[in-house]
Amino acid sequence: MSNLNNTTAAALVAGQKVIFKPSNSRAWNAPAGTEATVGPKGVFFDHGETRYVDIIWPAGLSQSNGGYHVSDFVAKDEKPVEPTAPMTKAVLDLMRRKGAITQMEAQGVLRCRALPRRIADLKDLGHKIVREMKVDPTGQRYARYHLQAAA
Repeated sequence: MSNLNNTTAAALVAGQKVIFKPSNSRAWNAPAGTEATVGPKGVFFDHGETRYVDIIWPAGLSQSNGGYHVSDFVAKDEKPVEPTAPMTKAVLDLMRRKGAITQMEAQGVLRCRALPRRIADLKDLGHKIVREMKVDPTGQRYARYHLQAAA
């Protein structure tokens, strides 16, 4: 299980399972370790910089559904979902073969013009992808995306 921080919280999607791990000693109706579901709003901002996650509690708990601090939840490790969109699937297949990909490689090999969008789609499906910023010999910056091995 991985702690939800501002980086990983953005990847939470409606319907994903999370485990309640309260970060403070406030009196909660839901016991620590309770499994809940991310609601339709997913992760959102409410009046400022604070991130909240929309939570739907299991039936029988007297805890209210709604927005809770992201830090009070841990993502339940689940196997990533395979993409169904053809270009997203092609990007994942190439990353599995090579381990990493850049925009230029995606455009040249796959004719993919929206690699960051495909990477975001893969992250939403649960794939662990890390972006590494690099600089070419001319000083141009670019991103190289690495597929993390499943543990």
